[in-house]
Amino acid sequence: MTSIAIALDGLCENELDTRIIARKLDQIDGDFGFKVNLDYFLEHGIFQTLRNLQGYISPERFLFADLKMWNGSRTMTQIAQILAGKVDYFNVYALAEKELEGVAKAVEGTKTKVLALTVLSHYDDSYCAKWFHKNMRMMVMMTIDMAALYGCHGVIMPGMMLDTATWPELIKVATGIRPSWYKDDRHEHVITPAEAKKNGADMIVVGSPIMNAGDPVEALRKILDEIKE
Repeated sequence: MTSIAIALDGLCENELDTRIIARKLDQIDGDFGFKVNLDYFLEHGIFQTLRNLQGYISPERFLFADLKMWNGSRTMTQIAQILAGKVDYFNVYALAEKELEGVAKAVEGTKTKVLALTVLSHYDDSYCAKWFHKNMRMMVMMTIDMAALYGCHGVIMPGMMLDTATWPELIKVATGIRPSWYKDDRHEHVITPAEAKKNGADMIVVGSPIMNAGDPVEALRKILDEIKE
């Protein structure tokens, strides 16, 4: 089963409209939850953010805290301890490497899973060659290995790179998801929901195709139907 993490990226810029849309989406049957960006957590704090979300998101929906952490081991471990049991997922950069020690241990025994971010889907081979002297596929493979080594529960990668995730125990989260009926140029690497499911994605992250649609409820239903089929 492939779940959908709906990105509530508009919470800081237009919180009221984003809340209204999220409340409508929450009423639909399906395996999905909501992703909230770091900027909203910073604006309101972790505990107030969670209280705010409880006002319009059902408890059975999963919550993904998109923090993209890359800091010292002590700082990341302390944040993990705060989040443990309160959110279902949060993410860290796999490139933090040994600084990840303690993060996965901090959430042991709770529902919370640590997802390691490999390479953002709006980057490309030239970016990876410039900074890491590797192509993008090699970078994704290397960072997946790091995530497994340091005890992360899953990995986040561009959807076109799903075949690089050869560790069966890792949750595979695909970004750069664009249904065939939605077009933009934000991502270098895009893949449809159906293709992501076929290639083994356990979760897909979808924002604009749903939140910016004329009818977000219908857009979500179409994506749910696509991954069911």
